[in-house]
Amino acid sequence: MASDSENTGTDEVPHLTSKGGAATFHGPPRTDWWLYGVVAAISVGFIIWGFVSTDSLATTAQAMLDWLLINVGWVFVIVSTTLVVFVGWLASTGVCTRGPSTRWAWRWATAASGADDRS
Repeated sequence: MASDSENTGTDEVPHLTSKGGAATFHGPPRTDWWLYGVVAAISVGFIIWGFVSTDSLATTAQAMLDWLLINVGWVFVIVSTTLVVFVGWLASTGVCTRGPSTRWAWRWATAASGADDRS
């Protein structure tokens, strides 16, 4: 077996085992069609519900949103604050860089984020 730094052109993909070693699976990654089928059925059912009974879907979605905001809205505040602090720390350490910094790269980044105030 070739080392990780060599490109052998095979379809072998190393994965960690429960004992910390690397196991090798041959071939491309497998698609879990059962999972895709369940998710597709739920998605199609939701879309059909929206077409058949728009008012019922709107009422149910609003009730779910209200419950989430009242009961677990604090989780959103904690997670988003933690993420902002973590990204700030990560940027200050220099571990994560943006890539080559040019004036146009900065303009495109601000325009894409919606922070561009030019019209």
